[in-house]
Amino acid sequence: MKRFITFIIAVVVLSSCLGITVFAKSDTVTFSDDFQKLYTEDGTYSPINISNLRQEYIYYSNREPMLNEKQKETVSDIELEANDKETLFRATINYKNGTQLIISYLLDEYHNVYNDVVSGNISTYIVDFTYPYENHAEVKKDALFGEKVTLSSKELHRCDYYNVYVENSAADISSFTGVLLIYKDNYYYADFNEIGYEKRKVYEFNPYDFDELDVHIITDTDALQAVRSSEEDFYNDDFGFFFDDSFAENISLVFIFLVFAIAPLALFIVALIFAIRNKGLYKKLYTAVLALSGCELVVFGIIFVVTYFSMK
Repeated sequence: MKRFITFIIAVVVLSSCLGITVFAKSDTVTFSDDFQKLYTEDGTYSPINISNLRQEYIYYSNREPMLNEKQKETVSDIELEANDKETLFRATINYKNGTQLIISYLLDEYHNVYNDVVSGNISTYIVDFTYPYENHAEVKKDALFGEKVTLSSKELHRCDYYNVYVENSAADISSFTGVLLIYKDNYYYADFNEIGYEKRKVYEFNPYDFDELDVHIITDTDALQAVRSSEEDFYNDDFGFFFDDSFAENISLVFIFLVFAIAPLALFIVALIFAIRNKGLYKKLYTAVLALSGCELVVFGIIFVVTYFSMK
């Protein structure tokens, strides 16, 4: 009887071990003959334009690409990348003749989601402040599309800006939609679709490149509160205060006055004293220094006044 019970237990244990291999996730992917489809145990994947998506979270995949006999005739190897949930794959197909084909695939059930993400048809937008880690502000889409105004080059050259994106966590995909602009405690949203800016160039975006820009002013209280909270966290992180325009302007003004006003003024006073006390050659030298420092102070004063009123 004991032997029989032992036998039953052994069979049950072995059966459970076999079940692990049966239900284990496959570590391979396959393709259609023309590489327009990718297959895993999760389903069928079809090509998409990945340039419309954020691609920071696509990594090397441990899955092994399997080629059929026909594909092996022309393809040497395939490099595979994927996002965390493996809803998105990017395959770099290396041909034996030296050419290369890169195709990105999305699980078919998420193609409608992809269209919504790319078009910005998502209710919640995310402002990415980058630092500290995962510092972002979530705001309602409607809150970003307030009254439309136009920012001039003077305003664009002095504003801070942060990327804005939308995401779908189930599909594990996200797409940039625009940028948040901050100028003198006013917050604006520039939408890439409206201004005709290509999303694949998001990291090249610089408001300095525009003579003027049509944006939406943000007035929603909840949105402003969320954005200001994340902005404060950004400036409070380590040396983040160096990115604060007000802080940078104050430091710059102190440095400029020290070099071009205080130091020349001190030199002017010293030269004046020695020019009065000395005679001959030394008097001429100190008089020259006196004249040069005086001219520098006059020029600096004119430039400062003109610059100050032009920025008002």
